[in-house]
Amino acid sequence: MTRCRPGQLAGIEAASKLALKSLATRYQQLTAEITTLDAQIEQLAHQAAPQLMAIKGVGADTAGALLAAAGDNPDRLHNESAFAHLCGVAPIPASSGKTNRYRLNRGGNRDANRALYVLALGRLSYDGRTRAYAARRTAEGKSKREIIRCIKRYLAREVFTALTAAHRPAPWPQRPIRQAASTADRYRVDHDRVEVGNFNDATHADSADRAHTAGGAGRKPMAGGARQSRELGRAGTRHCSVSVPGPGGAR
Repeated sequence: MTRCRPGQLAGIEAASKLALKSLATRYQQLTAEITTLDAQIEQLAHQAAPQLMAIKGVGADTAGALLAAAGDNPDRLHNESAFAHLCGVAPIPASSGKTNRYRLNRGGNRDANRALYVLALGRLSYDGRTRAYAARRTAEGKSKREIIRCIKRYLAREVFTALTAAHRPAPWPQRPIRQAASTADRYRVDHDRVEVGNFNDATHADSADRAHTAGGAGRKPMAGGARQSRELGRAGTRHCSVSVPGPGGAR
């Protein structure tokens, strides 16, 4: 081995051994680096999209390619069709006249397209439902390439659902002011019914209570005398009868 030391090359054999030694050392270093980076990518993928990693067949490399294609803000993609076009798995219409056909999409993110292709091949190898689907489409006359394209399109929909699961906004609660305005509108409608004689005691009382609760949120409770006056006024309004003049002016 002394002949393989730098500066002491005695011939072609020694130079070849030195080159092989350098390649072996570099190979070991790269293998250790790849192992470390793969572990980091898998950890980051689990943190960024746990729903995506839970899909059958999705690993760290596949998830990394799909996450990179979707970007840091996947809700920019308004629906799964947009994500399918981004990945290049959505067929492009190429109809002419009475002929309806679609052509292969050569655009989109090719890394994401490759990830979906690998995922589709994996599903065909071990998933029973995917095999049954492939058998049915084969009986319909589809080729293997066409079946894989169809599977990739379905997988794009599944991946999009997993990517956007953690970014869906919670339903916005109705604001108190809007609730009060809505209750006041219902109370106004009931009051108009009283004016024309079309009146329901239970509906009016319930609407009045809701309007008072919504409009007086945060106020002090009414005194006993004021509450009794309000109830008496409401009772008097309930039992009054308003006659509407007819077409001839008779009351």
